[in-house]
Amino acid sequence: ESGNQFVFTSTSTNTLNSTYYWDFGDGNTLTSKTDSVVTHHYNSQGIFYVQFKVVNDSTCFTQSSKSVTIVPKPDAKFNYPAVICQNQTQVNLIDNSSVPNGLGTINSWWWDINGVVSQTQSVPAFTPNTTGILPIKLLVISLDGCPSDTNYTNLNIHTQPLATFTCSNPLCDNEIVYFTDASTLPQAANSENVVKWYWLFNGTGTFFQSNPSLHLVAGNNQIKLIAESNFGCKSIELDSVLLVHEKPHISLQINDSCVNRSIIYTATDILGTVSKWSWDFGNGFYTGASSITKVYYQAGYNPLTIIGNSIYSCKDTVVRPFTIFENKAYAGNDTIAAMGEPIQLNANGDPGETYLWTPDNRGLDSTNIATPIATFNHDQLYRLHSITKEGCDKDSKILIRRYKGPELYIPTGFTPNNDKLNDVLKVFPVGIKAFHFFRVYNRYGEMIFNTNDYTQGWDGSSNGKPCDAGIYVVVAEAIDYKGNLMLNKETVTLIR
Repeated sequence: ESGNQFVFTSTSTNTLNSTYYWDFGDGNTLTSKTDSVVTHHYNSQGIFYVQFKVVNDSTCFTQSSKSVTIVPKPDAKFNYPAVICQNQTQVNLIDNSSVPNGLGTINSWWWDINGVVSQTQSVPAFTPNTTGILPIKLLVISLDGCPSDTNYTNLNIHTQPLATFTCSNPLCDNEIVYFTDASTLPQAANSENVVKWYWLFNGTGTFFQSNPSLHLVAGNNQIKLIAESNFGCKSIELDSVLLVHEKPHISLQINDSCVNRSIIYTATDILGTVSKWSWDFGNGFYTGASSITKVYYQAGYNPLTIIGNSIYSCKDTVVRPFTIFENKAYAGNDTIAAMGEPIQLNANGDPGETYLWTPDNRGLDSTNIATPIATFNHDQLYRLHSITKEGCDKDSKILIRRYKGPELYIPTGFTPNNDKLNDVLKVFPVGIKAFHFFRVYNRYGEMIFNTNDYTQGWDGSSNGKPCDAGIYVVVAEAIDYKGNLMLNKETVTLIR
């Protein structure tokens, strides 16, 4: 018997002119006069009784019988993990071969694992370190010597991810650090991709998204990452240390907040880590020193921002709302007054302001109010020192000249030659409460100039053309501080 091909041989003697009758027990027979050796293949398993008969021409015969047992060939089978990951899954190839219906015993195995042959029932467990297809072959032989068909199986080894990441800069303890997963699947098929992430920050905080973000403390921070593919293959844990720098700590002092003052802005580097100062006074940032001096000429809201940057680009920011205040108090414009005329001074300051008028012995009814009355009958220069509630101080002065009056003084001549000396003819009122007009007439009685503002004067022209030298009549009218009407009429000589 070779496999399932049986050879039957007649050992009969004295078989001249005999006929051979074969009955193989499976319904197949064979009659031959020449074949004493025949072959037969059985299509099913079981026990078959073979009968053999030899008959010669004289009808003499002999016969014999023998049983033949046909066992099934073995079925080569083995178990293996459903999902195999590179460098991760321990593969145990469990032999599960058998002879159908228990009609035999397997006593020989032949394994071929990626070209490496082993002839034991079990093979040592192994962990594949490559990806792709791993071919496995198994052939078994029963105790009866029947070989199985060869089991050809291709194991798909899935790629182990390679965990890696990038993160944002700067790395500062007051900045959110944004992590970006950059894990890969080297040489993986298109159907494989990273779908899960396991982040561990400093042994406590665990995140499962691909790109987490968080604040980290200053110093060394331990970052761990495991990436997992859609086949459940996990990377080796990436263990990384990230150095996070401490932000600078700055403070700001300002010495003043008043107009026309030198305001000094002084930034202080508390930790000594600032390498650059950036200032913004509302017109964009610029780099400057730690101390800056500015002068404001108008009151208003002037917030500022200062940033202290370290060499690691870490920064601390101070945003300071800041108002520039102004002292509006003013002693007043120089004025003239008649002898005995009380002059009401008015500083026109803001509420809460303090005042000091000097000298205090020159006809002032008070020296610490905004509106004292001056009655001193001589020329006097008064000085005012005022301080607002915000601390902005200011000095101003007013000169009061005393003349006999009330009176409307008019010069007797002037020279409009543009030498800036006596070029304009003006009326000089003393002790008036209201000014009515100042008029100029030519020798024909025609009015050639008129104003109700005594500070405005005649420049010696009419309708834009220079007037001739000569005599002109000037008339001025006003109400004095006592309420009386005043009228003065003079002749004036225009000299060219």
